[in-house]
Amino acid sequence: MASSPKDLHFVLFPLMQQGHMIPMIDIARILAHRNATVTIITTPVNATRFKPAIDRAIQAKLKIQVIELQLALAEVSLPEGCENFDMIPSVDLFVNMYASMDKLEKPSEEVLRRLTPAPSCIISDNQFPWTTDLAHRFGIPRLVFHGPGCFTYLCLHIVMNTNVLNEISSDSDYFVLPGIPDRIELTKAQAGGWGKIREMKGMEDFFERMSVAEEGADGVVVNSFVDLEPNYVKQLAEAKGKKVWCIGPVSLHNRSF
Repeated sequence: MASSPKDLHFVLFPLMQQGHMIPMIDIARILAHRNATVTIITTPVNATRFKPAIDRAIQAKLKIQVIELQLALAEVSLPEGCENFDMIPSVDLFVNMYASMDKLEKPSEEVLRRLTPAPSCIISDNQFPWTTDLAHRFGIPRLVFHGPGCFTYLCLHIVMNTNVLNEISSDSDYFVLPGIPDRIELTKAQAGGWGKIREMKGMEDFFERMSVAEEGADGVVVNSFVDLEPNYVKQLAEAKGKKVWCIGPVSLHNRSF
């Protein structure tokens, strides 16, 4: 027999960036409004940022809780309290932040083992690759969250999984991005943001783990809607080889600020 919404317990891992946290909190409230239980796992500084929204949800009798875990900042040579990417003094320290995020795996597993009701599903940003293994250990699905939309996600997939940028010599010349339904021209400089981060010292292994973890995930949740980009929803699902759920714009759930 299928579980009813009131029996479901979603565990959310929002990435420590405002553009990722805000829609994830909206998703938490959407799920809770459908009688599911929701647990958000984050760090103290980030919990403070969305505390007013969660407080209003709790006052509305929604079953949402926030569990705070401490990042091992000193172990990775990050300043105390540096718990969000917008607090990192240099992009060169991104690798340190990812290392501290990796150390959340064990305490997160301990949290999940104590949850009541037992967790039913994990929704996490793709920059938490270990959540795929965590979900497998609990025998539950892991869904990858992506905020910007299917078009952006598909473009990133092409850039990250082909040699298209290596074949372009100039940073300023326009080229046509292959493998998408429309003719989109852009420069290597415009398309290479993620590629540059991947090429940073210590990041290649992380991106490889992220790719493998995404392959092992059970689906993708996107902050978009099918009528906006139907061809890209279909093509993204084909590229990823898994179901894509478009549940946006999640901000429409907000009734007050």
